[in-house]
Amino acid sequence: NFITLEDTSGNFLQAKGLIDGGGNSTTSQTLGTDAMFELNGGIVYSESNTVTEAITGLPGVTLNLLQADASKEVKISVKRDETAITKTVQEFVDNFNKVMTLIDQQTNAENIGLLANDSTVRAFKEKLRQITATAVGGLTQYTALPFIGISTGTAGSGGVQASSQLQFDSAKLIEALNTNENEVTELLKGTN
Repeated sequence: NFITLEDTSGNFLQAKGLIDGGGNSTTSQTLGTDAMFELNGGIVYSESNTVTEAITGLPGVTLNLLQADASKEVKISVKRDETAITKTVQEFVDNFNKVMTLIDQQTNAENIGLLANDSTVRAFKEKLRQITATAVGGLTQYTALPFIGISTGTAGSGGVQASSQLQFDSAKLIEALNTNENEVTELLKGTN
């Protein structure tokens, strides 16, 4: 699209070459063209030189196209941020444990609060605990959180309190990601 320019008094725009002698501003403008690049063997077009995942289909990846040179091939490697992944999973585990601790505190028989011995809240707590160990359908290798390092610990390692708290083994998660990243992602996303 062209921008229409007009001198309303004087001839500043004409003197700067932005309009011609007849007042036409379109002759001094060059329309931009879409960025064009090849990605994984296919030609991709973008209205901007900042290309987001909406165009590339690469989640979390933004390309900034800085220079055009058809004679150069640029190889881009994208790798997962294992630090960010383990941090996010650790935050989930920590928040889960805070909820379980709060439920324990509020339903304790010695607590004379409103939730003392509340069977509904205790059932909710048990359901949360079950969810962390229940197998997810449609997966074959990493079917539940314990297989990727998120568990309630080794069986028989503690009392009731210990078994309601999650533990996180980040090395086991990274090993699982290296073995079958797609299945680990499906397990964590919960799409099944």
